[in-house]
Formats: sequence, C-alpha cells, structure tokens
Amino acid sequence: MVSGLTIRSVPSDSTNEQVLLDEYIHQAYGTHTGIFHYAPINYNLLAGVIEKLTNQPYWNVVKNQLLRPGGLDHTNNYTDWFQRANHTTSYQLINQKDYAKAIHPSLNIYAREIGTGSIDMSIGDLYWYYRSLINQKFFSEKISTELYRPFKGEYYSGGLYVHPTYFRSRGEITDQQTLALFDKNAHTAVILMSNEKNNQLQMSAIQSIYSTISHSHVQF
Repeated sequence: MVSGLTIRSVPSDSTNEQVLLDEYIHQAYGTHTGIFHYAPINYNLLAGVIEKLTNQPYWNVVKNQLLRPGGLDHTNNYTDWFQRANHTTSYQLINQKDYAKAIHPSLNIYAREIGTGSIDMSIGDLYWYYRSLINQKFFSEKISTELYRPFKGEYYSGGLYVHPTYFRSRGEITDQQTLALFDKNAHTAVILMSNEKNNQLQMSAIQSIYSTISHSHVQF
C-alpha cells in the first residue's frame, strides 16, 4: 500500500474480467509513492499479474492453490451469486425506523472487485481461511512474517489490521458487512456478518463479545 497508485474513476458496468483489468491498468496513476495509502487498485492489479504469470483466470488460481488444498468447500466466485437459493440479501434503512427495503445490486459491482471482493464464503470457511493463513498453512513462516509486518506507524498489512495481541478484519459491499477479531493463532475468534451495515452497533458488539471471551481489551 505504498505504491502510490490510485485510479481516476470507477470502471465501467462490464462484467468481463479482461475488460475490467484493462480499464484498471489505464485508469491507474501514481501520486504518493512511499507513503502508506490504502487503495484497492493494488489488489486489482495484483489479480491481473497473477493471471499473466499463470495464464489462468484469477478464480481458477485461487480455487486450485488456496481453496482446495485448504479444504474450503463453501467458497464461491461471484458469477452465480444471484442464482444460489441461499444467497443473502442486503437491506437499507427506511425513515430511521426499519430496514424493510431490499437492495438489488448489479452483478458488475462484484465483478469489478476482482482481487478484493469478488468471492463469497461461509462463516466457517472464513474462519478456517484466517486460521490457515496466519498459521503458515498457505505460505512459509518467512513469507507470513513479511506479509504481516505493517508499514511504520500503520496497522494494515496483507489484508488484516495487525495489533500486538490480535488481528482484526473488515469488509463490506452493497451494505453487507463482515467484521472479524482473532488472536495471534486464531484459537479465539469472533466473526460477525450482517446484511445491513451499521458500523457503530456492529463494531461495538464484536468488540464487547471478543473482549469478554478473551479476557482482554481490544479496539475495533
């Protein structure tokens, strides 16, 4: 996240992976090299680099190199999301009273998240993914140590926020949000998924639950 890259505008409504990657390449430009700045374009371009190096679609690489070896059988690509009977529906606040209005996003919203949010997981798979990731099941100890070494003065590194005694993680799209807190070996963990984003309520809840079961103070 110190590449200095950002993008001029959000990609088009296309769901074609190559079209989107080409747009990211042409939209990217540098602004502040060497200064930490979270920018998803780093992951988008990395997905494209992986495709070039392997000559395979990004999803195939993820599936064959991470998911199958890790036994993660309840993780899928976004492409058939709306056809699955058990997919979750997003809701939004109406008149400060309830969340009765469903949100029906277009598939391209997920398509353009290649490398960042184009894959869905069950809560069980997400837990085992985190546990495998930080316990060197996917990478060597040397790579893992480097992956989770934040830039000076920052917490974010390798997709997680790294604290002295715990990790935290957050992801959201189309008003669906997932929050996670877990200790350094993921033996103690809390994952909260919601189909309506409410930062104050949800961050307070997961912080309280984790602090209670771990007997430690954490800050989300």
